[in-house]
Amino acid sequence: MDTDVISNKYHAANFIAPLKPHILTAYLEKIHDPNCIPGKSKWIRTNLGISDTSRIHFCRRRDKQFFALRGNSHKEPSVLIDDYLKTINEFNNRKGLGIYFSTASDAITRLKKIIDFTR
Repeated sequence: MDTDVISNKYHAANFIAPLKPHILTAYLEKIHDPNCIPGKSKWIRTNLGISDTSRIHFCRRRDKQFFALRGNSHKEPSVLIDDYLKTINEFNNRKGLGIYFSTASDAITRLKKIIDFTR
């Protein structure tokens, strides 16, 4: 993987970690990659310091849109930062707040605007 891409992801991860996020990540079926879930779990523990499995959610990519609303009434929008534009569009169409990840600084700027707006 390109070192700029790795550095970019670490920068974003360092910013969001103190926010105590829930992580929504897509997995590949075991028949395609049996190491996908264990590998992503290790990355999340190592890079975000999250080992609480109640904050880590694995789903198929196409199902991320169903996490767009949260809370007891499922009326509060969730925030999703993702590098796949189709996923962001589906999430936004379900009333979520999707941020397309192109660079860490751009994602952080957009996330700060959402945080400031909801305070």
